[in-house]
Amino acid sequence: MEFNEFVETVRDLVVEYLLQYDIDKVCVEEVTKNNGISLTGLIIVEKGKNVHPNIYLNNYYSMYTNGTPVEEILRMIADDYKKSINNISNSKIDEIKEENILGNIFIKVVNYKKNKDILKNCPHIVFHDLAISFRYLVKMDKAGIASAQLRNEEMSRLNMTVEELYPIAKENTKRLFPPVLTRLDELLEEKYDENIGCLGDNNLYILTNNQGINGASYIIYEDIINNFAIEHDTDFFILPSSIHEILLLPVEDSMDKEELVEMVKEVNNYVVSELDYLSDNVYFYDRKIGKIIE
Repeated sequence: MEFNEFVETVRDLVVEYLLQYDIDKVCVEEVTKNNGISLTGLIIVEKGKNVHPNIYLNNYYSMYTNGTPVEEILRMIADDYKKSINNISNSKIDEIKEENILGNIFIKVVNYKKNKDILKNCPHIVFHDLAISFRYLVKMDKAGIASAQLRNEEMSRLNMTVEELYPIAKENTKRLFPPVLTRLDELLEEKYDENIGCLGDNNLYILTNNQGINGASYIIYEDIINNFAIEHDTDFFILPSSIHEILLLPVEDSMDKEELVEMVKEVNNYVVSELDYLSDNVYFYDRKIGKIIE
């Protein structure tokens, strides 16, 4: 089956695997995610419920093309739905009230060019080849994090300018998602319980947040960036690993920026997903002027 036929088949048959639920309808919706990536979501609407999980079908189609039978995929989608419903029922999702939004707005840094169309309808600030965008936290618990993009219409109701919102969102981000700065080799040793030594004999550091989600936003925090330069008494390169983290690499005489750029491009091409892509650029922090330059 081609993708569209697969989607129609799943939409028509998935209810047979959810007979214990009072399903009203099953819809298909195209959703534009980070970097303009379009995903096809299956929305299963249960009678009497206001919140409906969105199950993306793109990965399921890849499984189908790799040989997984449709019946098994339908069972997996049904299981995903059950887990999502359980998570929703065990979570407290409050209605988003305007007075609650301001204290829960946080920052997400994305690639400007790839998100230009989305950003037309959202408050943002251009930062080099990136964009500082704003989201508001709906919930955060053991089941995960739910957030939504702040759009111009919500911004209008807040009666604030982007310049007024920016420092508030920065403070919220630090409070909601505190920064975490660790040497990369130490992080990997902790994760894999193995002494791997310092990668390439370089003091490579990873800067993210305590959730490991959207942690690259800390590239805009002048205090954190400057303190790193002071502590290590050096200029350093900033490598955009993904939207979730950045890498800080103190400068050594043997380093060539063009080689670092090629390395970042290669990692982006073969390792980082399209959804998590941030940039192919390598930035340089000059401690004398206290600024990030390209």
